[in-house]
Amino acid sequence: MQYLSKLKKRILIPTILLGLAALPLFVVQSKSTLGQEDNSQVATDPVVHISKKKSNVKVVKQFSKVIQMDHRIKRVDGFNPDILKVTPLGTKAIRIYAVEPGVTSLTLVDETNKVYSIEVLVTGDVRHLQAYISELFPKDSVHAVEVSDAVLLRGWVTQPEHITELTELAEQFYPRVLNQMKVGGEQRVVLRVKIMEAQRTKIRKMGFNFLYVNSNSVLSSAPGKLGPLGALAASAVGVPPAAAISAATLTDPTIAFGIVDKSNAFTGFLEALKEESLLKILAEPNLVATNGRPANMHSGGEFPILVPSTLGNVSIEFKKFGTKLEAVPVILGNGRVRLELHPSVSEKDFSTAVQVGNILVPGIKIRQVNTMVEMKFGETLMIAGLLQKQQIATTSKVPILGDMPWVGTFFSRKSFNDSETELVIMVTPELVAPLAANQVPYGGPGQFTETPTDKELYIDNMIEVPSYRNHSPHIQGIAPTTLPSILNPHSSGITPLQPGRNGRFAPAPNQQQQIIPPQPPQLPPAPTTAVKEKTAYRPTSRRRHNRNRYALPVWARKSKPDPFAGPDPARQVGFTTESKNRRNKSTRSQLKNPFKRQSRRQNNSRFNQPSRNFFVPN
Repeated sequence: MQYLSKLKKRILIPTILLGLAALPLFVVQSKSTLGQEDNSQVATDPVVHISKKKSNVKVVKQFSKVIQMDHRIKRVDGFNPDILKVTPLGTKAIRIYAVEPGVTSLTLVDETNKVYSIEVLVTGDVRHLQAYISELFPKDSVHAVEVSDAVLLRGWVTQPEHITELTELAEQFYPRVLNQMKVGGEQRVVLRVKIMEAQRTKIRKMGFNFLYVNSNSVLSSAPGKLGPLGALAASAVGVPPAAAISAATLTDPTIAFGIVDKSNAFTGFLEALKEESLLKILAEPNLVATNGRPANMHSGGEFPILVPSTLGNVSIEFKKFGTKLEAVPVILGNGRVRLELHPSVSEKDFSTAVQVGNILVPGIKIRQVNTMVEMKFGETLMIAGLLQKQQIATTSKVPILGDMPWVGTFFSRKSFNDSETELVIMVTPELVAPLAANQVPYGGPGQFTETPTDKELYIDNMIEVPSYRNHSPHIQGIAPTTLPSILNPHSSGITPLQPGRNGRFAPAPNQQQQIIPPQPPQLPPAPTTAVKEKTAYRPTSRRRHNRNRYALPVWARKSKPDPFAGPDPARQVGFTTESKNRRNKSTRSQLKNPFKRQSRRQNNSRFNQPSRNFFVPN
């Protein structure tokens, strides 16, 4: 038996040891068998650690990822083999390979029977397009995503024209391009427009008329503006008393002269007029527009026109006339903007009017231009040359006599009217942003003004004065020291004010408008209590209690101020009972000779100094 037991130990123990030594080789061989496909690229694939029951994984077409678990993977199912290919990488990891774009679900079950659901999104390969975008537009942040047979571009660009260029680039790779790109920065533009209409009119008139009157006859040349003949009336220029008819006169003569004697009267009228006028009509609208959106301005009106309709009926439509401006700003980046402008000026023209029944429908004269320019913010574009010119010449003359040379000038009247209208448009684009809360003006026009009083209007020549409603301290007749909280410039953001000439608060003459951010309200300081210092107790005389009996009369009181009545409270603390007793004694002697005692007190330097004091600590 002993021999058998020794034999078992000699045989079994080496056998067990050999079996244990061969076990690692088997495990290594099984692992190599599971991961025999593309096991060399496992180190380069991105690893995704799964710990939640539901996860999302995104994989690009023809790329792979490694999914790693905390426990051993027992079962893998639920995926679409046309979209995804799964390869085991040991007991706790698998490798997924994207075959075609699409979405599929992957279900994993570990050794503890926990179920993990992974949704895998396979997208198209846009690396080629993304490489071009990163190289050609390095300052833009645009990403390309393949969606079925199209590509989606999303992100931010620095200049609006990059959107068109990126779209054209993506069309070289995909038939359809979806645009979700946006332009960074402020996208609001204010157009400061000035519209001026200059009207030049020149009028020249020349005419000569005469009047001869005697006792029996009258001779007159009056082709111009003459007043009516007044029978049996006294002449304005004077005629012989025997004349029974009054002289005719020009209504607006320039020069008048005459020769009058006892029986004859000769009067001449010279009309010479030359006028030049220049009229400017200025309009300054500020148009705020978003990038790429139109902005319109119309200054004028509408008039009705008749439009025939079916069955002999007539409808009414309204036609606009006046000054119109249409502008479309497009921000280009680097401080530049593209402007599309369409200004026009129209007016009614009765020379081309049409008579419809009893209604006269006028035509329209229009001057317009359509242009597109690129300029920098802050620069001004001027459009001019939209002219409308009109010349009218009129001649009034006496037949036959007005056509005679030399003499015909005295029997004719000429007028010449030359009118010219020019439209001038100035546009200045500026980039704007919304106001902050502390930049909004407090109140509005007329809110801080009131009607001046008679003194302010007639004496101070003020037609408008500031108004503080019921918060003004002048209503109570006191000088203002601080502004109320509603008008405090440090809490409302308005410009600080200074006193004006009439006692009210008014802005300084050369003060620039500045924005002061509101400050938080300050709490009042905490109240402090004065600590009274205690003095040592000393016995006093009974006369101290009867000092009022020996009070000085008014005429005997000293005029010099009390040295202990100063503003320093520390000196008053040193006034002890001993010094009061000295004052009581001196009061009795001062009743006998107050003036002498007063001089002694002035020379007594010891009396002017505070006595020694012993303070008791608190």
